[in-house]
Amino acid sequence: MADGWRENRRDGGLVLDVASGEPVATGLSMPHSPRWHDDRLWLLDSGNGWFGHVDVSSGRFARVAFCPGNARGLAFAGGFAVIGLS
Repeated sequence: MADGWRENRRDGGLVLDVASGEPVATGLSMPHSPRWHDDRLWLLDSGNGWFGHVDVSSGRFARVAFCPGNARGLAFAGGFAVIGLS
């Protein structure tokens, strides 16, 4: 089904360790643009509107900033996060 992901959109997203095939974090909504920066895994929890990082030992997502709109695209420039919103 083409739209099968929609029914689990609220908390069915995850970040997967490709090498091991194991989830790093679960319970996210449309996670996007994971990036390693300063020894942390940063990402956009796009469906919920949050930018934050994952504690890879516990899988806990720590919210840092709310991003109104549809967050897509994350980059770092020095000590700044640059996030694309629409």
